[in-house]
Amino acid sequence: MVTQEQIRQAVTAYFAGNNALDADAIGALFTLDARMERVPGTSPATGRAAIRHVYAQLFAGLAEARVTAVHTLIAGNGVAVYYRGELTARRGGAVAVEGIDTFEIDAEGQIAAICFYWDPTPLAALLRG
Repeated sequence: MVTQEQIRQAVTAYFAGNNALDADAIGALFTLDARMERVPGTSPATGRAAIRHVYAQLFAGLAEARVTAVHTLIAGNGVAVYYRGELTARRGGAVAVEGIDTFEIDAEGQIAAICFYWDPTPLAALLRG
């Protein structure tokens, strides 16, 4: 059984990897067969390599990320995290972001599933330039 400390460590490492714009660090947090539910209407990313690739694509357009987990709720092996922050594009300009990410953490403390609840429209517009 995963502990609350393992869950908190996984979430902390996830946000640290995002803020460092480090796709390799993010990818290493996921199980080999993890599932990432992204924007509604898009196919989920399945597997550590696919998830790492999604982050690499996103991070390629960013110069900086400053996102903070504001509130974390843990229930069993699941966790919901309300976050806020700002993302800055390489081309210039920044956008405020906020949302809720939900995670399922396995017995080894790795992320087995993640789902995003946020509005990606402002970020997509910023990255399109």
